[in-house]
Amino acid sequence: YAVIHMASSRVSSHSNFKSHFEENFQITINLLNFIKKRNVRHFIFTNSAAIYKPGLNLKENSSKSNNPYGLSKYLNSNLIKNFCLAERIYFKDLRIFSVFGEWEKSERLVAGAIDSARNKNPFFIKTINQFRDYLHTDDVVSAIIKSIKIKKTISLNICSGKKVSTHKLVNKIFDKLSSKNLIKFKINQYDKNKHIVLPKMTGNNNLAKKILDWNPKNGIDEGINLTIKRKYGSKWKKLVVIFINKVLN
Repeated sequence: YAVIHMASSRVSSHSNFKSHFEENFQITINLLNFIKKRNVRHFIFTNSAAIYKPGLNLKENSSKSNNPYGLSKYLNSNLIKNFCLAERIYFKDLRIFSVFGEWEKSERLVAGAIDSARNKNPFFIKTINQFRDYLHTDDVVSAIIKSIKIKKTISLNICSGKKVSTHKLVNKIFDKLSSKNLIKFKINQYDKNKHIVLPKMTGNNNLAKKILDWNPKNGIDEGINLTIKRKYGSKWKKLVVIFINKVLN
């Protein structure tokens, strides 16, 4: 059996370490207690790039952050690792960078920009320009599936390894969905008291490529096109409805 642990506190839902840690810790303890003595062989933890200090080309041994969310995730991964060692379970610590896809909530950057562009509304970015490492959900799923087959404990960055400007990303989305310069996004006045700025956060995925024999198939353009097609394409919507009806019935 394999367990894929994806539950977590939300980055924006808490402002301090204590609340993040208590929520993440309790979720994990409940799960570990449940799987104990249930013949689980693989434990996959969807960790976060937030565990690192900001930077470019971050590797698995890069300096760790002390931000509340990231620190809680890092300590949580160590808790799981110790449990897995004691129970002889293969632990896969997958440190995932900026994921986007068709099921994203509208407050997220890519989903929000797509919705605004389709509705011909201005898009408000709440922070200054930043650089991120974006990865489509299909590639994340592929990495998770491949990790299940690896019979050892590993920590890997799951990322594209490419630097993308957040402001250029929004412009790219608007260009795809509307006439050039028809819609412009606006930047709110930056408020240091309300927003945590991570100016640079991109990863190095060489280890994941080597160990998992994995490579992202979708670049930023392909990922955005897939997201738009699946989120708003009528054929895709019909397939989802048919699938859900079959599951429910």
